[in-house]
Amino acid sequence: MKLFSLTAIVMFFSSGCRVDRPPVEIDTPILGGGDLVYVCNEGNYQFGNASISYYDHATNSVVEKYYQQINQMPLGDVCQSMSFGNGNAYLIINNSGKVVVVDRNTFEWKSDILGFTSPRELMLVSNSKAYVSEIFDNRLRVVDLNENKISTSIRLGGESEEMKVIYGKVFITSPNRGMLYVIDAETNALSDSINLSKGARSIQEDKEGMLWVLCSGGGDENGALYKIDPISLQISTRFDFSDSDAPTRLRINSSNDTLYFVNQSIYKMGVSESSLPNRAFIKANDRIFYALGINPENNNVYVADAIDYIQRGTVLIFSQSGVETNKFKAGIIPGKFYFE
Repeated sequence: MKLFSLTAIVMFFSSGCRVDRPPVEIDTPILGGGDLVYVCNEGNYQFGNASISYYDHATNSVVEKYYQQINQMPLGDVCQSMSFGNGNAYLIINNSGKVVVVDRNTFEWKSDILGFTSPRELMLVSNSKAYVSEIFDNRLRVVDLNENKISTSIRLGGESEEMKVIYGKVFITSPNRGMLYVIDAETNALSDSINLSKGARSIQEDKEGMLWVLCSGGGDENGALYKIDPISLQISTRFDFSDSDAPTRLRINSSNDTLYFVNQSIYKMGVSESSLPNRAFIKANDRIFYALGINPENNNVYVADAIDYIQRGTVLIFSQSGVETNKFKAGIIPGKFYFE
């Protein structure tokens, strides 16, 4: 059920087909080379030992604590995610309540963006504006990228997590509320919302421009995978998990036609499938699969084994057919992968 009236103007061809989306005016290089991989290592909560690992596939070499080596200072407490744009990399440091801005090429520190409660993800909306989600705050932060400071906030009904921009609208998952919020990117206004299951965190867009949201469940609600039309804001398909499942980390391949997610083991399914996969693509066995990434260059699957959440984690690399081809040590609790 929608909680707010839709303000965006919906347009269709007279034939009823979806219109082409407007161009996105953001000077953000596309990550796609695949030889270089950044790993966001969360580190232990309140220990201040977050780090970035830098892996070169061509030489099979790893640079540990990449930010610390370049800048001779600690990164902070819990490295949640990274974003790229304007020649910068934006490192979201959750428990430190900041976004660290570094030069994209040299990784040298440029600025700290402060004033957050618990930032999770940063997404560029334009060259001068970004949204930053918050997990322990019901405000979405709007950041002025020219000044590197928070310019305003958008009040939501709950916390926010991953984001996706499409057709001038920003879709934001809200885990505890089990919602998908819709923001008008031009006016910075909350325009609509969609009721989902609890644990709504990860979001992807497929080759047809449809949105997929994975909910891990919570309380008396099971997890679910939703396919959503971003124009009509209607749920197209819902796939329900059993009460023993806790799916998370939804990812998609380079052709945007195959989804991957973690449910102890790694599972994959085509976007045209009519049911959830009943067989694991990569079995976890005794490993703790925590992070998942798909290399856009070759669709190799990167999986992080957190081991015991105390020692350094291991990153396992699998071919697109599921065969392990390599592995390397990263930092403590590897949480996200970024390819270039």
